[in-house]
Amino acid sequence: MELLSKEEKLRILRTLEEDAEFRHAVAGLIGMREILEKLDRLWEEVRDLREEQARTWKEIEKVWGEIEKLREEQAKTWKEIERLREEQAKTWKEIEKLREEQARTWKEIKKVWEEIEKLREEQTKIWEEIEELRKEQTKMWEEIKGLREGQTKIWQEIAELKEGQGKIWVTLNRLSKTVERLTLTVEEEAGEVISYRMREEMGVRIALSSIVVDDKEINVYGVSDDLCVVGEATVRLGDELVKELERKVEYIAKARPDLLRSRMIKVIYADYATPSALRLAEEMGIWVLKWSGDLTPRVVHSLKQ
Repeated sequence: MELLSKEEKLRILRTLEEDAEFRHAVAGLIGMREILEKLDRLWEEVRDLREEQARTWKEIEKVWGEIEKLREEQAKTWKEIERLREEQAKTWKEIEKLREEQARTWKEIKKVWEEIEKLREEQTKIWEEIEELRKEQTKMWEEIKGLREGQTKIWQEIAELKEGQGKIWVTLNRLSKTVERLTLTVEEEAGEVISYRMREEMGVRIALSSIVVDDKEINVYGVSDDLCVVGEATVRLGDELVKELERKVEYIAKARPDLLRSRMIKVIYADYATPSALRLAEEMGIWVLKWSGDLTPRVVHSLKQ
C-alpha cells in the first residue's frame, strides 16, 4: 500500500482545518460527525455565554456604579442625620428653656392673680369708703336743708326782733359761707378757711396755695415772715393721710429747707375725720379743722435753723 507523502498530509490537514464541509465529511467517515456537530453547538453556547458574561459584567459595572452613588448618598444621609441630631439637641435645649420660661410665666400669672385679688379687696374697701362718703353727703345736705329752714326762721326773727340783730348777722354770715363753700373745691375752701382763721385769731395774713416739690404735691402751703404753713386738704381723713403729711414735711426739710421757716404749723383740712386719725394727728401736733371749727388743737412748731 502506497503511503501519502509529507506534503499531501500537510495539505489534507490544512483542508480539514479550513474547509468545514470537508472536515465534516472526513469526520463522518470516521464516525465523528455527530461529535463535531455537538462541539459546534457547544462552541456556539460558549460564545453565547461569553457574550452574556460580557453583558453581565457591564451590568455588574453599572450596579457597582449605582452602589458607589448609593454610598455617596448614604454618606450625605449620615451627614444630614448628624446635622438633624445636632438640630434636635438644640431643639430640646430650646424646649427646656421654653419650659423654664413657661414655669416663670405661670409664677408671674399667679402673682398677677394675687395682685388682682388684692385690688378687688381694695376696690371693696373703696366702695365702702364711697358709701360712707355718700352717707356723709346725705347728712350734709340734710344739714344744709336745716340751715336753709333756719335761715327762713332767722329772717322772720329779724323782722320781729331787732335786739337779736347782731346774733342774726353772725348766723347769716355762717349760712353765706356754707352756701359759698359748696361751690369751692376742697383745696380752695381749705385755703380760705385756714387763712381766715389765722388772720382773725393770730393776726397773721398769709396767702395759701398748692405747691409741688419734686413729685410730691402739697395742697396747702404759705409763708409769712418767720411762719410757714404746710398741710393737706381732703374730704375724708384717715390714718394714712396723717402719716403722709408727716413724711412730706420731713422730705421738704431735707430736699427744700428754703421753703420752711423757724416756726411751722402743720394742718389738715377735712370734712370728716376718723377718730383714730384725729388721735394720731394730735400726737403729731397737726392742726385738723373743718369749716365749722377745730377737730384738734392748733400747734406752732419751732424749727432748728
